[in-house]
Amino acid sequence: MGNANNMKLRNQRSIINFLRQQPMSRAELARQTGLTRAAISVLIDTLLGEEIVSEDQLVTGKVGRTSMTIKLNPQKYRILSINIARDICSVGLCDFSGEILMVEKFPQKKEILAKQMLNCLYQKAVDFLKKDRGADRLLGIGITAPGPLDSIKGTILKPSNFENWHQIEVVSYFKEKFECPVYMENNAQALAMAERYYGAGVREESFLELVVDTGVGGGLILNGKPYKGIHGYCGEIGHTTVNLDGERCSCGNHGCLELYAAIPNILRSAMEKDKSLTSWEKIMDAYEAGDAAAVWLVERECRLLAASLTTMMNLLDVGVIFVSGELLYKGAYIYPCMEQLMKDQMLGHRGRSIRICPSGLPKESAMIAGANLVLEKYAAGFETTKS
Repeated sequence: MGNANNMKLRNQRSIINFLRQQPMSRAELARQTGLTRAAISVLIDTLLGEEIVSEDQLVTGKVGRTSMTIKLNPQKYRILSINIARDICSVGLCDFSGEILMVEKFPQKKEILAKQMLNCLYQKAVDFLKKDRGADRLLGIGITAPGPLDSIKGTILKPSNFENWHQIEVVSYFKEKFECPVYMENNAQALAMAERYYGAGVREESFLELVVDTGVGGGLILNGKPYKGIHGYCGEIGHTTVNLDGERCSCGNHGCLELYAAIPNILRSAMEKDKSLTSWEKIMDAYEAGDAAAVWLVERECRLLAASLTTMMNLLDVGVIFVSGELLYKGAYIYPCMEQLMKDQMLGHRGRSIRICPSGLPKESAMIAGANLVLEKYAAGFETTKS
């Protein structure tokens, strides 16, 4: 009896994970899961009874039969998503399907302490739940933040250029405020996990998510699962060395990629050449127009990133890199350049291929990533309500 019940729960988890990607008919779910249509019908009836899924719309199959598609019931639960970043912190309220219902952003300032920002995020989260009347349906809270961090203890450790947030116990703060599970993950790894379900990585089993903004980070999916390493530091590409004689990074190393390739550091170099290049967007616009200073900056960025990414690919051997962050802007100019540099440098390059593509996540990708943390945990430990 126990084995049969465990099998049922595993099959229900499988259905929920497929429906996280998109609504499907019973026939399509049977094809995707390998279960019989009769088994799918029994499982779907249970999930419908629990209001975990709902019927969506009528579709016509290949042989002319009509059927209802099944989707996650967006009204079943609410999820709070929080993103802590060096420039802006955000809090959002999402439904059970991962759709963003409300979002608010708070600029980071050096004079604002971490506890003050956490209080702002908490108060806005409470406001969202009151407005939505969703406090009794709160499934969990998903938090994303710069690494390195301890996702088990829920503590931000010592991210570079983020001194106000060193050794901050974020998860325990929110657990004291809300009676629900709270999860935290490195922002790049969380984006990679979300890319797997909601973005361009749906059909990819292994890929690297590259995030370039106020820092440089990476998230890794291997064989369909997140890979973080023994201590959770896997993917910290921003702290690979690109200059042995370079300046000291706040991580303690010298010549880290982040010291040269993170957007604030690019802008410092840009100001030395042309004071009008005050943002990555302006640099790319000037690059498109053939401006010499912008061309030098962009080509240097490509070389720096390609050098570290080549090392990553020689170690990991994945075939796709998805780009998030500032480099999404006019990225079609730089992705081919990075690809070619890597192909020339990778071990066994003549027989290897590498694709660098933009992330397929929606605009508020950090909010989606936070909500996905909760949905991942929910699906992994899924049990229907006992009557």
